[in-house]
Amino acid sequence: MIEVKGLYFSYKRKEVLSSIDIKVQDGEIVSIIGPNGSGKTTLLRCINKILKLKKGEILIGGQGLEHISLRKLSTLLGYVPQRETTSFPFTVFEIVLMGRRPYITWGVTEYDIEVVYETLRMLDLDSFSNRFFDELSGGERQRVLIARAFAQQPKALLLDEPTNSLDLKHQLEVFDIIRDIGKKKGVSIIYAIHDLHLAARFSERVIMLKNGRIFADGAPESVITAGNIRDVYGVEAYTDSNGGSFHIVPLRALKKEER
Repeated sequence: MIEVKGLYFSYKRKEVLSSIDIKVQDGEIVSIIGPNGSGKTTLLRCINKILKLKKGEILIGGQGLEHISLRKLSTLLGYVPQRETTSFPFTVFEIVLMGRRPYITWGVTEYDIEVVYETLRMLDLDSFSNRFFDELSGGERQRVLIARAFAQQPKALLLDEPTNSLDLKHQLEVFDIIRDIGKKKGVSIIYAIHDLHLAARFSERVIMLKNGRIFADGAPESVITAGNIRDVYGVEAYTDSNGGSFHIVPLRALKKEER
């Protein structure tokens, strides 16, 4: 379980997150939504120990984050950033193999190789294994980074706009894969995501941020409502969750005096 207690974070004097309290259970799928600048990416980076907390506490499996080494943390959390570039000519196979780094001591084992190939197959990247990472399209690179995170065999996966560079078909495929693997292996999934439709469809729970604070937290249909979209995004919208599906139709951006 991941538990965030009273989290506060600022960049110099600019407050980014304040009074954040979250519990994510084992195997739970959670989306974090909110406008640009609401603190979604910062929250993931705090959980992953990339950023140092100003106030508050983060517990992973009941243990304080400050007491967990980076190597150990890499076996507990997998992290997929919005984008990543490398100037070195690594192949796709080598990039995904890097996900095994926390487990490698004296050398790469047959099991490490097996995990990499299994992960490549899961994300339909078999034919890419010998291609160079820097020669791939943005969408292909993102799938490789997701594969690398899964190769870590983490207890929880943090994804920052994981399908940002993917076309519609691959967006749905990747979200299906992530959800299925998460449920099959009991991996907690936390997305930071802009697309409200994807958040509603592929999450069990949605956390909506506004100005660095939690505005709403609950089931998708109780959080992604016309009223909340109006208050948080400044957009008039129509929402409908009838028939087991969820629809969001943005109607118009509200003027400042209408908010």
